[in-house]
Amino acid sequence: MPDPETGWDEHWVGFDGDIPRRWMKNGFFSPTSPILKPVHGELLLTLFTRIVEAMKTNQPALQQVMAGTVCEMMGLLYSA
Repeated sequence: MPDPETGWDEHWVGFDGDIPRRWMKNGFFSPTSPILKPVHGELLLTLFTRIVEAMKTNQPALQQVMAGTVCEMMGLLYSA
């Protein structure tokens, strides 16, 4: 529950495919423990913003840019 004085911000990216399925199969991430406490919060927010900006500008190779950024985000989460 958020602090009544400050609240909280929530950001999410949905993704699927062979790579995230392998991460789950090999135990890098678990559906039984879906909430992770990030160590690199500011960097994750910067990466999330990069995804949003790429979408807004319809950047060339948009899907590849977003996939690469999500992989970087997942690496940071896993390293925590």
